[in-house]
Amino acid sequence: MTRWSAVLLSLCFACARDAISSVHSAAGAPAVLAFGSVRIGERKTQPLTVTNDSLYDFDLTGVQVSPPFSTAAGATTIRSGSSATIDVAFAPQAGAEFDQNLTLQLTATDTPKLNVRLTGAGMAAVPGLCGASNCGAGHICCGDQCVDPQSDAAHCGGCSPCAAGQTCNAGVCTAPSLSCDDVTAPCPGAQKCCNHACVDVAPGGLCPCTGPGNSTTFGAGTIIIPMDACYQRGIDVATLPSYCNVANSKASADDAPLKAYGLVFFLLRHQVTVYMAIDPKKTAIDGIDLWLADYGAGTTLVDRYDWATNKVVPLADTSAGVIAYRGGPFLIDSSQRDRVLKLLATDPDFAQFRSAANITVHVTNRSFPTSIAKSITAVPSRIALLQVPALRGDSPTEILVRYLASAGLDFAGAGGTPSAPGQIYDVLQEADFLPDYPRSKLKSGGYKLLWSPHWEGGTSNTPAQLASIGAFVSAGNDLFAECAAIGTLEGFVAGGTRAYYQDGSPATRFMTRSGMTGNALNIGSAGYGGPFAFGGLTSPFAQRGDFPFRSDLGRVTDFKPDPSGYFSDVVRYVTATATGTDLFTSVDLRASGKGTVVYLAGHDYSYGGPNAGEVGLTAGSRLVLNTLFSLGTNNACQ
Repeated sequence: MTRWSAVLLSLCFACARDAISSVHSAAGAPAVLAFGSVRIGERKTQPLTVTNDSLYDFDLTGVQVSPPFSTAAGATTIRSGSSATIDVAFAPQAGAEFDQNLTLQLTATDTPKLNVRLTGAGMAAVPGLCGASNCGAGHICCGDQCVDPQSDAAHCGGCSPCAAGQTCNAGVCTAPSLSCDDVTAPCPGAQKCCNHACVDVAPGGLCPCTGPGNSTTFGAGTIIIPMDACYQRGIDVATLPSYCNVANSKASADDAPLKAYGLVFFLLRHQVTVYMAIDPKKTAIDGIDLWLADYGAGTTLVDRYDWATNKVVPLADTSAGVIAYRGGPFLIDSSQRDRVLKLLATDPDFAQFRSAANITVHVTNRSFPTSIAKSITAVPSRIALLQVPALRGDSPTEILVRYLASAGLDFAGAGGTPSAPGQIYDVLQEADFLPDYPRSKLKSGGYKLLWSPHWEGGTSNTPAQLASIGAFVSAGNDLFAECAAIGTLEGFVAGGTRAYYQDGSPATRFMTRSGMTGNALNIGSAGYGGPFAFGGLTSPFAQRGDFPFRSDLGRVTDFKPDPSGYFSDVVRYVTATATGTDLFTSVDLRASGKGTVVYLAGHDYSYGGPNAGEVGLTAGSRLVLNTLFSLGTNNACQ
């Protein structure tokens, strides 16, 4: 190696390190949009596509453009790895050439503004040809003919034609029904491919869910990532449930149920849509969400992916007539099968999962209908982790990091700060919430999801910090809080051997009118295993499958509202029947323009923490990790 090649190699390594430690976002758009000649008094529309090839979402906040060019585009979020299309119109009123800039205003860190050159010429009308004034209602003049821009594929939405094979529906070029695919045949504009059909998903950006009585059909070759103790056996499951087919179930107990969340994260990073199947009629939290049956057809229902050979191989018992899945299994449409299997086998993002080789992945051999509770289409929001001072030698914020680590989401460069953002999460200090939300790094960082661990308040300006969190949720952002943070937010009064008092704040009373009480359960060092009543059985937040739930000690082990009660839209997922106190709740405030808030009692359900040998950690960790795909960018399904 020459001296100069060694220097260049070291510079490349430095670039790679910088790419990991400093995450940026940037937009792309055509340099020029040319309209050609347009007759005076007529109008020509062209699509302008803005792309996001970076790791993080950003917003298109506005468009500056002057007549005779115009656009009706409004604010929109452009997801990581996707694009947004806006229509730009040219309507000359004079016979002249026009050359000016359109300016896109963005929240992308590297391209806060992006200019696109617009060119066009106004041309005097030719006698005998159609004009703006002599075409019938609903028609426009394109060249020498009057056309209907709502249905004419050659002049859809204006005088521009649709792409080959597309049809014009309500002025929008649309791919043929039942033919779209996220990779090989994507939908035009802001539409998404949902159940093989291009549909308008604005403004939420998610494919519609299917409710009771409706189902989505998945073809043979669909990939299923089980999320139950039969096939994704957790490290705290000593004995398989009695209904498991032992030959086909997972023999060894490990962390695969949590690693599956990381696997889904990286699939989303590669623009693979992932669905979550939940039976809307199930009556038990460990009820069946999806099942496949042979019905005498004589076909093997599913195969499995073998990490060692990178091949799909038969299950041990190929004669099984029924395969059942619980706990909200993840699904990937058959159209993505070959691409996903190649990613699992060769892509560097999946190296850790290939090395562990413990996540069960099934591939179906026949089509099946099922209900879909979530359509997950984007990389989860970068999480803001509230930094809390160390407590008895252990920082509660590290508990949150351990949850992410158990999913394989704490690699080099995953974590950062508002000044040097990480790829998965940033740790925010008290100062990052101050002096108020509009002027805080919590807002300027563009965070959509805040995780708060055991937090007993006591910071230098707790009231201002609470006010900032309240404004964060009021702005439509989401919050997950665990243990003592529940009391710090809502207010808490508990005496006896586990006395804990907090004033709370009106700004952060998201679930109660005037605070909470609790710590009524007799929880020993091994936790409390019930009996419990389980509610919200079909919510993506609540899915833990057939893994046993056991609560943990903490400043807030259980809670309930003071006599004034909860607000009416609070969902109670886990309630101790003996005391009527809750351990897991949520409230969805999006109808009023606010965010969603989730509370989990108990100090630490992480695998790497001091409770690592106890039962209940798989279930508890799942309740935390469910917020990755049900809060922030991927909030609850439409």
